Amino acid sequence: YRVICVIILCLPRAKAFGRCQLAHLLQQEGLDSYRGYSLADWLCMAFYESNFDTAAKSINADSSTNFGIFQINNQLWCTDERSPSENLCRVSCTDLLTSDITDDIICAKRIVRHPQGMDACMKAILSRTCESMNLDNSPLLSAALNHPWNLRQL
Repeated sequence: YRVICVIILCLPRAKAFGRCQLAHLLQQEGLDSYRGYSLADWLCMAFYESNFDTAAKSINADSSTNFGIFQINNQLWCTDERSPSENLCRVSCTDLLTSDITDDIICAKRIVRHPQGMDACMKAILSRTCESMNLDNSPLLSAALNHPWNLRQL
């Protein structure tokens, strides 16, 4: 019984971010205006793909799986060690399910830089769901970004 408890305590934990907390973190990591995508674009994608939840995992019609807050796919970008993958982000898919989204952000930047990367995916998501939200002019987003956040306090 003790061994099981110790193992459970050592497992990395997932996290559901709040919008303002995630906005600040993404801005701090340089995603605002990264390769032409605004912070609002990234937030919209994270919301509609995972509801800001790092533990999000979904299976596609082609049997591939998407992982984490940005729903990064295992066919090209990460490895789950069960399915063939190019693993272009050089990351384990399970690492994309933890509360530390540093590897998710690094991979998302790599995807955006890739010639067939995120353009098609982002354009579909943005046109389908995000344009009507007009987050670029959102007073809540402006307030979140203009507040002198200290992530240790969040």
